[in-house]
Amino acid sequence: MLRCFCSQLNGSKKVTLNGSESHHLISVLRANKGTEVELIDGCGTVARGHVENFDKSAAQIAIETIRRESKHFHLSLIQAVLTNSNTEFILREACAIGVSKICILQAERSESKIRDKLDAKLAHWTKLLIEACKQSGNSFLPELSFAKNVETLSTDGSTAKLFGNISASARYLIRELQPINKPCDITIAIGPEGDFSDREKENFSSKNFVGCRLSNNVLRSETAAIYALSVIDNYMNSIC
Repeated sequence: MLRCFCSQLNGSKKVTLNGSESHHLISVLRANKGTEVELIDGCGTVARGHVENFDKSAAQIAIETIRRESKHFHLSLIQAVLTNSNTEFILREACAIGVSKICILQAERSESKIRDKLDAKLAHWTKLLIEACKQSGNSFLPELSFAKNVETLSTDGSTAKLFGNISASARYLIRELQPINKPCDITIAIGPEGDFSDREKENFSSKNFVGCRLSNNVLRSETAAIYALSVIDNYMNSIC
């Protein structure tokens, strides 16, 4: 079924999609009058209906059913800045996995630096996340933020806070998860290709983060992020 994003799912029997969503639905996906459509608002509301009237800038959807989904736990990712393409890859895949929050962190060893046009980048990344929601069927749009360093990182009330650590002395991720026996909120931080600096690791530890090992091999940062999120999501769903 075709999916569209609509932030105004407030119980109305009819909604009109904005210009970009209408254009994508009609001109790109080739929807016609009567085409069945699923709408998501990014907050857990999912509506189903059909195209009632349309032009390229305004498609009107008649709502037939509506439901509200909920989450048993919230998974948050703190991801060190990578190249644009790798950062975008992680955003898409993290959204598909169902991450609730994503904070892009300017780590000391990040090769790419975000020095200006932050608002434009966040707007662009938000569009990517919306597309990922539509593609994957995730009804929750991840909350996106940016931190210029670990010191300014805002930590939430997650029960477990972890960060990737390539040190051979660090315990494996699954070992850190096994004591958890009921759904809870978890945050994991993944560093750049050169790993977090010692100072950053100390700062994470001061914020009650625990370093964990992901593999015997050294993983690329984007691989590490998706691997860690997948393991955590799978484990948490297994105890729900």
